[in-house]
Amino acid sequence: MKYKLLIVLFVIFPVITYCQSIYYSKYGYTIEIPTNFTQKEAIGKNVDLNISDNLGNAFVIVVKKVIPENSINSAYELTQITYQEWENALAEGLPNPKVVKSGKTYLDNKEAFYLHYTITDYDNSLVSYFINYQVIHNNYLYTLTATCPNSMLSKQMPVFYFIG
Repeated sequence: MKYKLLIVLFVIFPVITYCQSIYYSKYGYTIEIPTNFTQKEAIGKNVDLNISDNLGNAFVIVVKKVIPENSINSAYELTQITYQEWENALAEGLPNPKVVKSGKTYLDNKEAFYLHYTITDYDNSLVSYFINYQVIHNNYLYTLTATCPNSMLSKQMPVFYFIG
């Protein structure tokens, strides 16, 4: 019976089973990523890591220095922002954002904020699902964003939660 269970787990979660750990010394974090993801050029202000696979799934980590007088200092403060305010802010760079849910969680025993939202391309051909985690550590704001085509969400959710 144990052997059958192991085989089932490997079939259901093949991506999680085979991970690679990457340590980033500049900011001192480690992330485990599925082996079928590859690192891409980190383009954009404060983008520290950009990884993706060939199916449209991706993870991006942005690291920003926290400026105390201009910043939000806790996940609780982020939960006070309304869905409409989030959608308005996201619409500045993304087409048709719709917030699904948000709240507080913990990353490495630190209070963090999460935001789930979708975007729909301007021609309505593709809906993408985004999961965004934000945590402050040592005066830096770390933002991890996982994204995939909405049609692949159920297959990617174990990976998203494993990484996040």
